[in-house]
Amino acid sequence: MVKRISLFNTIQMKIMLFSAMLSIVSSILITGYYYNSAKDTIIESVGEAAIENLDSINIAFDNRLENVISFLRYFVSSYSVSSVLTSEKPYYDTYEAKLISSLFKTLILSNDMVDSITVCTEKGKTYAEGNGNYMYQSRLWEAFYRLEKEVPFNNWCMTLQENPNPYIGGDYAVGIYYVIYNLNSLDRIGFINVIIKPELFLDRIRENTDNRRIILLDENNNIIYHDDITLTGSKIPGMEKMDFAGKDGYFSYGEGPEEAFVVYTKSEVTEWKLVELIPYDSAMRNLESLRFWTVCIIVGITMICILLSYAVSARISRPVQKLNDAMLRVSDGDYNTTVTIYSKDEIGQLGNSFNRMISKIQELISEIYKTEQKKHKSDIVALQAQINPHFLYNTLNSIHWMAVIHGIPSISEMINALVKILRYSLDSSEMMSSLETEIEMLEPYLFIQNVRYNKGIEFTYVIPEQMNRFPIPRLLLQPLVENAISHGLKPKGGNGNLRIDCFQDEAGIYIDVIDNGVGFPKEYPGFTPFEELSVQEKEEGGIGLYNINERIKLHYGQQGGLLIKSTKESGTVLRMILGK
Repeated sequence: MVKRISLFNTIQMKIMLFSAMLSIVSSILITGYYYNSAKDTIIESVGEAAIENLDSINIAFDNRLENVISFLRYFVSSYSVSSVLTSEKPYYDTYEAKLISSLFKTLILSNDMVDSITVCTEKGKTYAEGNGNYMYQSRLWEAFYRLEKEVPFNNWCMTLQENPNPYIGGDYAVGIYYVIYNLNSLDRIGFINVIIKPELFLDRIRENTDNRRIILLDENNNIIYHDDITLTGSKIPGMEKMDFAGKDGYFSYGEGPEEAFVVYTKSEVTEWKLVELIPYDSAMRNLESLRFWTVCIIVGITMICILLSYAVSARISRPVQKLNDAMLRVSDGDYNTTVTIYSKDEIGQLGNSFNRMISKIQELISEIYKTEQKKHKSDIVALQAQINPHFLYNTLNSIHWMAVIHGIPSISEMINALVKILRYSLDSSEMMSSLETEIEMLEPYLFIQNVRYNKGIEFTYVIPEQMNRFPIPRLLLQPLVENAISHGLKPKGGNGNLRIDCFQDEAGIYIDVIDNGVGFPKEYPGFTPFEELSVQEKEEGGIGLYNINERIKLHYGQQGGLLIKSTKESGTVLRMILGK
């Protein structure tokens, strides 16, 4: 019985509702998109302009730092300086000492960030210029030892530290320490210290650019320079863990009235960050007018969507309703129903496909079901049936030749063994047996083979007690044992060892049939799936190996199968992988 769909559940109504929702959602999304796009555009333009300005400041800052470092590198590598610092003469009574003082003055005059320069030697000598004249040597040595312990360095180091001369210039200073060595003995003489005041340079920059909020941070985000000197040495709230990725960049910071754009560039000399805070309000003056036009556009789009949805929904819903009614009849069991749709679009093609599907579906279901049932049964029965005649032929052939050649009473024993085997083989009431029973039924077979080969085959097996009752298909082991004798031990005159090892792990059950025969013509040093053997090797392995591999996969799925490991003149291992 066909169930009619209520008006509110029809395609047309859903399309209408969807269009209305789409109009509302699109209004929100487009408004947000335009707003964010405008905001991003403004941030990008402001950020790029600020980065360009900061880059020029950073280059000037780096040039001043490189000037200081170059001076220090020259100073510590000068033999004249080394001789003065190691001399026993008075501190300032030599020409060289005056030369050092002159060098210091030159650096201070040529670099507007250098506050002071001081040399301290192990022997207590001190040379200083600038505010360094007022420093105590003990304070500098204390700062040097502390820095050397906290931040080990080889020749030089630059860091934000407590001002060694707190009476002049604030609580913090940027100190550059360069170790001085005796150029003859390479012993440490002392160190040279340069105190840098970035504010001497950055204050002038800030004042000349409308008092821009410029901040200098070290590699640990500690404030080196800020217009509020009391914040030096601390961190900017909310930026403590910022990694400031890349050479430069920008991001938003703060909330409400404190919201700002943070623009930064990194020094190539020190990895310090030059940061500028740009107030949010000053960058967003043009955003309000853009927002008005965005709303106007959204209202227009919403009206157009509603009108179009009415026309489109009516055209789509009619053929869909026909197709839905037909499918409801099929769901009630009426496989003779058809649907007529005249359109040539995807819905028309769907209707034609539906008609073709209905005409075949019942026939295919029945055919597939019967075919699969027959295939599964016939595969298992045929595979097992292929083994029995093959084994029977070989066994009777062995008895025949023993009777012809020897004419001995042991033939009766062979017949009794054969009877046991045939009874087990022909008993088709059960397709499965236990692992213990399968191995027990190998004993009469091996008895027959040992009669044939004059007791030259020694057979052993190992089965863990918990695996004795494990179910396996009947006559699964015998073809592998026969293959080991025929292709492995027979070429050696029927003499050799044959062993079966059974074990298990989380992946499954494993049964190894191991012989010390001549091995495969081609060596397989590692376990190789039977499917990877060549066609010739599969044929030489006989019907037994192929059938065993197929039977395992039929019973245990594709994760099961037969593996081969073989070495010439050393033997072969045939491993079966069964289910858990």
